[in-house]
Amino acid sequence: PAPGEKPIPGIEYEEIFGYKRHQAALRAQRAEKQVLCVFEDLSDEEAHTRMVKENKSRSGLAAWSKAMSWNNALSNKLSTKAKLAADEGVEEETIDAYLRVLEIVPDRIIKHIDMHKLGIEALFELRSALLKLDADTEKQKRYEDLVIEGAQVVASRKATKAFFANLYEKVSPSSGTGKAIEPRTLSSGRNKLVTLKPGKTGYTVTVHRTAAKALDLEEFEKLVAEALDKKGVKLS
Repeated sequence: PAPGEKPIPGIEYEEIFGYKRHQAALRAQRAEKQVLCVFEDLSDEEAHTRMVKENKSRSGLAAWSKAMSWNNALSNKLSTKAKLAADEGVEEETIDAYLRVLEIVPDRIIKHIDMHKLGIEALFELRSALLKLDADTEKQKRYEDLVIEGAQVVASRKATKAFFANLYEKVSPSSGTGKAIEPRTLSSGRNKLVTLKPGKTGYTVTVHRTAAKALDLEEFEKLVAEALDKKGVKLS
């Protein structure tokens, strides 16, 4: 059909690009639920070329969109991983990392939340949680339920890495608090001073350049020793 004409019944159509514009148009035309679009008869190779060209002209392409695009190109042998990496200006390892997210996120999550609203760090955290719960069907289902219940948080783009980590802690708490500890950074203006990053057995402390200039190692050690001493922990 020409631009503006209706789809022909019985023929399957694939949305090559314009997902965000499509969804925005649907929200703006809630009564009609119809959006003008352009239909073209393209081969898989032509469709992939057009999609890559369109995506490269845009900024802020969703991480999920990238993963789907790369997976489609590789699955249908439209490109190689090396060529994709060169075309996109990324490392092959980056493509592998994105594709691993697609391998584990279940359909019920994809169906109920807008995956395009998630940043790559949030997707990595979601994948990590699902992997850790893979051997426990009951906990994994509970985690998936919590993710789906957070659909509105995802829709508002507030579902960060910490959001998915906190959901995991509710299902499988490591400290009994039910809440993950987020990294903390002490700053002065635009300068980072100290970063506290939680780990599996404790946390690491990074003293950044500005703080290191003002506080040498011996002074920092003394402050830590005094703080521990007040808590009853003596240094040997």
